Amino acid sequence: MFNLVMTNRPVTSLARYAALLIALALSAAVLIMQARDINWGIWLIRDVGGPWRGDWHFPTESLFALAAGAAVLFTITGIGLTIIHFLSPRRRIFAPIETLVLSPLIGAVPVSLLALAVGLAGLASRANMRALLVFLFVSSAAGWGLWFHRRRPGPKRTISSLQLFSIVLILIVFALAIPYALSPVVQSDALRYHVAAPAEWLRDGRIHYLPHQAFSNFPFLGEMLFMLAMAAGGYEAAQVVHFGMLPVSMSLIFLLALRWMRWSGIRKSPGHALAAAAAFAASPSVAILAGWAFIDLFVVAYFLAFTLVGAASLARPGRRRCVILGFMIAGALSVKYTMLALIGLLGLIWFALNLKSSIVNRQSSIARALLAGLLGLALASPWYLRNAAWTGNPVYPLAIKHFDGGDWTAAEEKFYMEKAGEKGFKISSWPRPIAAPVEFLASPYQATFRPDLFENHILGPLPLIALLVALAGSLSLRTQHSGLRTQWFLYLVLVISWVFWFATYQSSRMLFPTIAILLAWAAVACAGWERAGTAAMLAIRAVAGAAILLSLALYVTFMLMPNGRGSSNADALATALGFQKRDVYLAHTLPYWQSAHWLSRHAAPGEKALLIGEYRPLYFDLPIVVSDFFDTPQPVPWFRRAPTNDAMLDLLLANNVRYIFYNRYELNQYYKMYFVPRLQPGQIRRFEALLPTGNETRADLRLVPIDSHGTPPNDMILYRIR
Repeated sequence: MFNLVMTNRPVTSLARYAALLIALALSAAVLIMQARDINWGIWLIRDVGGPWRGDWHFPTESLFALAAGAAVLFTITGIGLTIIHFLSPRRRIFAPIETLVLSPLIGAVPVSLLALAVGLAGLASRANMRALLVFLFVSSAAGWGLWFHRRRPGPKRTISSLQLFSIVLILIVFALAIPYALSPVVQSDALRYHVAAPAEWLRDGRIHYLPHQAFSNFPFLGEMLFMLAMAAGGYEAAQVVHFGMLPVSMSLIFLLALRWMRWSGIRKSPGHALAAAAAFAASPSVAILAGWAFIDLFVVAYFLAFTLVGAASLARPGRRRCVILGFMIAGALSVKYTMLALIGLLGLIWFALNLKSSIVNRQSSIARALLAGLLGLALASPWYLRNAAWTGNPVYPLAIKHFDGGDWTAAEEKFYMEKAGEKGFKISSWPRPIAAPVEFLASPYQATFRPDLFENHILGPLPLIALLVALAGSLSLRTQHSGLRTQWFLYLVLVISWVFWFATYQSSRMLFPTIAILLAWAAVACAGWERAGTAAMLAIRAVAGAAILLSLALYVTFMLMPNGRGSSNADALATALGFQKRDVYLAHTLPYWQSAHWLSRHAAPGEKALLIGEYRPLYFDLPIVVSDFFDTPQPVPWFRRAPTNDAMLDLLLANNVRYIFYNRYELNQYYKMYFVPRLQPGQIRRFEALLPTGNETRADLRLVPIDSHGTPPNDMILYRIR
């Protein structure tokens, strides 16, 4: 089967160079089109240093966040090193550098499960989580010691010009990205659940079900690590932990490219592999999003690790490698629901290719596959069992047609799917059987030049140019027969992950795993062209270098560009480095922060607040009643429990809800389109009669305004119930 598609038969020089010329011409066109979109005048703006003009103060919050996040990363790496040593105390499973890179992903699995168990046992207070982190930190030192003891120094090598270029590029990216990761948490998904849910659990001292916050039920491996870091270093420490997955992902791209070169029968080129890793970091949205407390870089890291370990176990089967693969499967399934389908499909492909092995018999192949799959499912199962116990649905809030329980209804499911379906490039005038394949083939171009269709995450020119160069450069490769199964696996991983993205949630950030593998493939193709002659080598390097530098220019522009309408990334950098007060930045960036801050200072212990029109719980340091943007909006759940508004307010008081925060500014953004259609006619009338306008203080009012702010005036009002 393989020989029909991949053979050792050489491609004619004319065909190879024709493909190269076409790829280079298209790449040049992409560069020109992308360069036109840059506002080069940004470098002439004189007030770019505005946020830096304040009085400098020592950034204590940033220092604590950096230390706590680094402690978590050190801990999971050390525990991962211990596990690998336990699996093979005398014989190395992977090279030392590969062992080090895979270790944090291995260690994160048991550490997150331990944090989950402690939280479910009602011991998730800040003090307990700090004690757990200290214990794990000390315990992880043994793994580091074992790794240093077994590591053998390699021969000294000179640094090539390509490697030096890549190192300088990485340093530039990290010089802005690290302070950005230390800035206050202000991104929507982090404010809604990635950081908000762990913050609520830390405040309550236990992990419990959060009503009407369905996304807090997602598999939460990353968020457990966030919770450990937040207990010691504040909310920003969660961003440091997520940022730590960027160097892990870059290292995996580097290692995958080197192994791919070997499997392709060409001489390894560390320079090209390192350039691919640097190119990933320089992609504008990658480094920016790495500094957010999201889980996207966890997804990239586990997906790359699954690909690397899976391919390595095909090239050289072994039981211990399959155990490591099981940890990667567990991590992927513990980070994101959609990995169930994607990793499941790729796992079946890996199993089928494993059966083709001529090195071991079929029975051993089946045993290895079962070992990897069952171990992965067993280690990932606690997240799904937790959801089943809470809601009766192991994948809550998905698949509600097959499970009952929880607050998520068919109306919420429809609303969420409609919003997800709005993303991506659509040809509405064509029949779907014709439009879908065209949309799929056009998606690399559309994602590059129409980021507004894909959640406005800027990819830059690199992914599209990498695809062109990789396709042309693959003609220069001479795959050995022994590497065909591994090559098939890698190509199928690339294509299937792209198809899976197209068929599900078309956000540019969801493409990061595919882009990472694509860049590794492009590095292999470029290394293959090194043998084709000086002219071809220089042409490819020129185009690739220009693409990387253009991406870097886009990234630096986005990081330093001032924003006349609100806080910018430059403000975030200034805040992290002590040139702007944290409270000033939050007040300027988050309109609701002022009321959250007031409540945190004035509410009595145990008093709660109901949020209406506001779906971001973070920074409310008292118990709150809130709905996520996609859940049943507040106060509809209370309308269903009480026949009148007065009865509802009495019910709120009985549940110790003493305050109502009404974010009219936020609600107005989606009131007619998303809020009103989800209410019954009677509920709409009740809602409009519930809240007094302005700052009325009549004696007959049950809701007394006690604080208001916003632009225009009174867009955010805080009421006390009496």
